[in-house]
Amino acid sequence: MKKNSILLILSSLSFAFTAYAQDGQITKLSFNEAVKIGLDNNLNLNQQKNNLELSQAQRISAYSNIGPRLTASAQAWRTLGNQFIEQEARVVNDARTNNFFGTVNASMVLFNGLNRVSAVQESGARLDAQQYFIKRSEQDVISNISSQFLQCLLDQEALTIEEQNLELQKRQFNQIKEQVALGARAPVDEYNQEFQVKDAELKVLRAKNTLRNDKAILSNTLLLDPVENFDLTNPEWDVAKLDIAEYSLEEMYQQAEARRADLQRAKDLESASKYNVRANFSSVLPTLSAFAGYNSRYSNASTPTFENQLMDNKRTQYGLQLDIPIFTNWQNRTSYVQSRVTYDNAKLTTEGTKITVKNDVLRAYQNFQDAILAYQASGAQLKAAEVNFGFQKERYDLAITDLIQFTQASRDYVQAQTTFAQSKYRLMFQKILMDYALGTLSFESIP
Repeated sequence: MKKNSILLILSSLSFAFTAYAQDGQITKLSFNEAVKIGLDNNLNLNQQKNNLELSQAQRISAYSNIGPRLTASAQAWRTLGNQFIEQEARVVNDARTNNFFGTVNASMVLFNGLNRVSAVQESGARLDAQQYFIKRSEQDVISNISSQFLQCLLDQEALTIEEQNLELQKRQFNQIKEQVALGARAPVDEYNQEFQVKDAELKVLRAKNTLRNDKAILSNTLLLDPVENFDLTNPEWDVAKLDIAEYSLEEMYQQAEARRADLQRAKDLESASKYNVRANFSSVLPTLSAFAGYNSRYSNASTPTFENQLMDNKRTQYGLQLDIPIFTNWQNRTSYVQSRVTYDNAKLTTEGTKITVKNDVLRAYQNFQDAILAYQASGAQLKAAEVNFGFQKERYDLAITDLIQFTQASRDYVQAQTTFAQSKYRLMFQKILMDYALGTLSFESIP
């Protein structure tokens, strides 16, 4: 009954995997290529780059607000009825006149509590914060792709090991089958080994399905066609060159505090909030402005020509204007309190980000140290399992030990291979996670 159930599961998985598999050429995808595609296609990153353009425009606008403002306008209209002709000092009854008026005005704020200066400083800080946000978003993309690419590599390696184990079990089955036919083995050994073969086939199909699912997740992150078939290229990184001794934890803290883009962004947003408080505080202060205007007019009700009227009717105005806010329904005060609360919250965010940075560095440091020890331990375990497997195989071939001990040794050997492969790949990618925690990760820094 158990044997039939396994065969049924194998048939179902085989059908599902065959239906899912796509015909066509299999492309190779390296880690650097995956990162480049992810950086080019990531939706959030591209949106933040668009927002950077807006921040740059806002900064230019803040600078231009310091200078004078110049406007020009013109009006043309027709009037019907009694009219007073200013140039001739007379009234015209039931007149129909065509009129024109043009003006040029300029104004400039001389003092408003440094409101516009604070606005310039705020816009500059927000622009810097957006640039740091883009930088950290790029590092987020690389880190996310690293984790998914690593998982696919582990799946790919696990599939290779399971396929090798399947071939081993098949060869062992053929050998036992011949020995049973010669009477050197009991028939139960043949049935037990057949189960081992079927179990290995099931593990191979499950490993293929896991790899396919994780590839689909990676394809979604890279915004690739999910039906596109590709194999991952193993990174050619030298694991032997990775050494935790080159890192001092205290130096890593200092480096992260200086390089982490999310922390720098938090500091810039704090500065922007501080300048915004200053700008809102200045709204309760008087504003002194200078203004100047030039205008002229024309009406066909008057006898002079168009050019003469424009020259005769020209008017120039200039002066100073002082605006004193006395009562604005508490709007200025509310804006000031709101900006001050935003500034206080920004300071809390900066302090929280500093703690997060230290925790990230400490965790990356410990994980790096653990990855090195795990790699060394798994290497020793693999050697021991390999020796034990060869020893048990030799004893089983000589009929000194039974199938159970040999099968256990085979399983230990497969598990040791899997553990070693996992520890190797995790150590390789731990350097990327270390750079991510320090804030030094970039596409150019990838080996």
